[in-house]
Amino acid sequence: MGRKIISGLLIAFVIAAVVTLALRGREVPPSPVQPTATPTAIVEQPAAASRLVAFYFHGDKRCTSCNAIERLTREALQAEVDAKALEIRSVNVDTPADAHYVEDFQLSMRTVVLAEEAGGKPVRYKRLDECWDRFGDPADFTAYIRASLKDFRAAPAPAQP
Repeated sequence: MGRKIISGLLIAFVIAAVVTLALRGREVPPSPVQPTATPTAIVEQPAAASRLVAFYFHGDKRCTSCNAIERLTREALQAEVDAKALEIRSVNVDTPADAHYVEDFQLSMRTVVLAEEAGGKPVRYKRLDECWDRFGDPADFTAYIRASLKDFRAAPAPAQP
């Protein structure tokens, strides 16, 4: 009887894992406020005194993959941090004070987000959802993060009225 229960639980776990991976791979259709290849303005503020921030969003419970993505992101961007050209923030969106980021950046999963801030508010951002597909290959992950930052910097700032 005990083996049947354990076998059933293992099968249920495998099915849940497969469903989770399948859903994670689904592309979410863009909404008017969701960024696509081009970063989206989310507030209109002057670009003066702007700064770049790489956010790593996580929850209360963190798996090995979550920790690896944060570590690899920090390693990939350490030279930028050292040059004071970028700030990295690790944010727990499960805390009430930081839950707003889920809506602010249209988060459907824990991920890395590049953002430009002016006056303490994000003016544009780009989610790096592919980090989940790439963290198993650290060199590819690093190249993806650095290329995304380069593209983000090169993108035009949102038009001001």
